Amino acid sequence: MVTLLRVAGASDCAPLAITSQPQSQVVLENCSGNFFVSVRGTGPYSYQWFRDDHPVPAATNGSYTMTPVSLADNGARIYAIISNDCSKAISLEVQLYVSLDVVPPRVLRSRGDSSLERVIVTFGVGGCVGGPGLDPSSAQEPFNYSLTGGIIVSNALLEPNGTNLILTTSRQVPDTLYTLTIQNVRDRSGNCIPPASQTTFPSWVMVAGSNPPKIVPPSVIQTRSGSDIWITWPNGSFLQVATDLRGPRHTLLNADYPYAVTVEEPAQFYRALFDP
Repeated sequence: MVTLLRVAGASDCAPLAITSQPQSQVVLENCSGNFFVSVRGTGPYSYQWFRDDHPVPAATNGSYTMTPVSLADNGARIYAIISNDCSKAISLEVQLYVSLDVVPPRVLRSRGDSSLERVIVTFGVGGCVGGPGLDPSSAQEPFNYSLTGGIIVSNALLEPNGTNLILTTSRQVPDTLYTLTIQNVRDRSGNCIPPASQTTFPSWVMVAGSNPPKIVPPSVIQTRSGSDIWITWPNGSFLQVATDLRGPRHTLLNADYPYAVTVEEPAQFYRALFDP
């Protein structure tokens, strides 16, 4: 039900009319529920959101975000009251439905760095952006990670965003491809990464003859067959392209691997972006 109440006020005050109502929604646990309302009429407006008929502290603008939601929030009744100098409007009452998060964490990419003693691993966690993050106790257990080539993982540090992990390793051999195997890592909802999840990355490259030794990211490689040109780039990085050597550069987030170009295309400059 939408309610509009007229309040005594100045004759030039236009009463409020709700132009966009909040909507009921289904949200995964540990994600965010977002509610919006829009009005027209003479401003300024005063907003107050209510949950189960109780005013929500600090929820006093056109939107209200519940984050993170839990199973205890399932069925919460949400509405807003908006007022100006001459009227008051009550929005539709909507509901929040919370669904159990059963999406296991997954490894997205990995990369080394110039120290040759670190691996940065990025995970996808939960079914929403900004989801619950990894469980620190399992993510920071070094025995949950193993590397090929006899490389030992001695420490694991989960960054505050809950999805980036920094592994400390024994010394990696420059310009070498490694495979990282991950097991027993859970997210905050208790979901475990699929057994023996793997990601590969190339260690960084030592510049020949540099003094002192200079270590740089692996390079982008171009190969050609007839009129076809193929671009490959290091695992764990994004391919960037520019029409000028000085940029600006555009990140090809979903580029096919390898990336195909032709000799008829204008000159392009490619590089690998390591982020994070």
